[in-house]
Amino acid sequence: MTSKIIKKTLVSLIAMSIFGAGIYFITPYLKTNTKPKNWSGGSPTYVPARLKNTMNGMKKGF
Repeated sequence: MTSKIIKKTLVSLIAMSIFGAGIYFITPYLKTNTKPKNWSGGSPTYVPARLKNTMNGMKKGF
């Protein structure tokens, strides 16, 4: 009788520790990067006029 209780307790402890370790290791991947990659220090970086003209041409279809 007591061996079944001990076994259930042990299995539940192992399952909870695996679950906790999974949460611990996956939390860095759940953090989202809210800033676009071309921003440095929270503000947009300089985009040269030549690149802006090229992008405008792509929108219009040249």
